[in-house]
Amino acid sequence: MTASLTEWACLCSHCHECYYPQIAPCIIVAIRRADHILLAQHRRHKKKPIFTVLAGFVELGETIEEAVTREVKEENNIIISNIHYILSQPWPFPHSLMIGFLADYVGSEIQANPNELISAGLVSS
Repeated sequence: MTASLTEWACLCSHCHECYYPQIAPCIIVAIRRADHILLAQHRRHKKKPIFTVLAGFVELGETIEEAVTREVKEENNIIISNIHYILSQPWPFPHSLMIGFLADYVGSEIQANPNELISAGLVSS
């Protein structure tokens, strides 16, 4: 393999096929309810408490909006609506494209999934 001189790709030295970097799409979503925002502490932040908005990878065959709804339901068991795209940002490690959204909390009690989260709740924004 050799690097392409004209784009972010590698060229096979044998067949000259062009190979592009793999990018994993993932979502990040801020969920609001009136003047509050949902924050959660992920299990990977157990030793150093960090609270963030929700995020996750897009699964094969689903739209990014479906991924937002699924991740929120999986992690907190809540229902959201008014999902709006905000912006995107490439993350080279681990080769991701983070796609940011804003959504409204519609209903259901917040229940942090213990397989993914330590805790979750609404905080004043």
